[in-house]
Amino acid sequence: MPVSDADLAHRVHPVSTWERAEYLLADPGAVGMDAGEQDLFAHAYQRARTGDRAWVLCSSDKASIRAAVRVDMADQLRSLEAMSDAAGARPKPPLKSHFQELFLSRHRTEYLLGG
Repeated sequence: MPVSDADLAHRVHPVSTWERAEYLLADPGAVGMDAGEQDLFAHAYQRARTGDRAWVLCSSDKASIRAAVRVDMADQLRSLEAMSDAAGARPKPPLKSHFQELFLSRHRTEYLLGG
């Protein structure tokens, strides 16, 4: 089935200075993150605080995995492999190891255990 422009439509969620500051107070380890990553996590943090868990974060970045663990959003993490499987996609060439479920599972568990 072809993908339409409407299928690719997205909405930008602005992040206020207050929301960014609130997130950085909750996660001081995020100070060194890229500004775009901070905004992404500030937005996700606000959603999580209100009980909204109807979203996922797909990242193979260890810093993002650590940040999600620090602010109790580890359950929202998904690997690109899991997202591809859910969509019925079979990437060619196969996904590199850091995009696979094993990578995410290993690092998420390590960070949850304090590593």
